[in-house]
Amino acid sequence: GIYGSVYGTLCLSIERYLLVKNMKMHNKLTWLTMVLPVVLFAVIANIHRFFMLSTTCHDVFDEGSGEYEYEDTYSANIQDLIPRKESLFCEDGQELLLMPTQFRMNRYVTMAQLLVTFLNTIVPVIIMMVLIFLSYR
Repeated sequence: GIYGSVYGTLCLSIERYLLVKNMKMHNKLTWLTMVLPVVLFAVIANIHRFFMLSTTCHDVFDEGSGEYEYEDTYSANIQDLIPRKESLFCEDGQELLLMPTQFRMNRYVTMAQLLVTFLNTIVPVIIMMVLIFLSYR
């Protein structure tokens, strides 16, 4: 996701800075020292996201009235409906919903995630600005 993109751009900025300012150090760079840390960091930084959502099957067909119900907001007759996409994981008359877990609903987890996301996007941008300034100096 975004971490891989931001840190990949930062990696490219560091490589360009070293190309301009320190050719000896630039010649020592390999894909292991530049790309692998970015990929590993992006994967590790996003592991917590797998615990934020879960799936559940929700009844959308009321057999008593013969109507489909959409999250209790309204219902429609069967004849008026566009054919629904079947889910491989749910039974007939159910649809697959994506729901937040208790981990995601925790206020402190949400605040920590926002802080980490903010820092992992602002700090690399500041570092890139400093590298640009030092390259043109």
